Amino acid sequence: MRASTGFTLVELVAVLIIIGALAVFVAPRLNTTGFSQYSFHQELLAAMRHAQKTANASGCEIEVTVNAGADTYTIEYAPSGQGDCADTRTPLIKPGGSGNLKNQEAPDDVDIDVGAAFTFDPFGVPGSRQRIGLGGGREVIVEARTGYVHD
Repeated sequence: MRASTGFTLVELVAVLIIIGALAVFVAPRLNTTGFSQYSFHQELLAAMRHAQKTANASGCEIEVTVNAGADTYTIEYAPSGQGDCADTRTPLIKPGGSGNLKNQEAPDDVDIDVGAAFTFDPFGVPGSRQRIGLGGGREVIVEARTGYVHD
């Protein structure tokens, strides 16, 4: 009697059909909203920290605008004409140098609930405490006296 050494073609096709059916019905139900919200939250925290440190290091004012209606944020040098600071609004370069921080959009499934518009002074301190609210209960807070950015 001969021993079987593998799967038959019928068995392999049956497994592929089952995997295909699972992919069609289960994959769209996977919820990635939580991942998008977390990722955008971390991106916004990093951008705010970068703006605060740039203001402190350059001695220039940095304007931050978070638009809740359009779900975007912009970070740019404030026009001051003092020293080496820009005379016009110039977008801040992203950390790592891959583009700038003008009109950065949130992913489609992420909402900015509470926006803000403030300026980091040359010491990296905003004029008042700022709270930026994101969907899913996440938030970004910038402390008034220190410029400390946290969630």
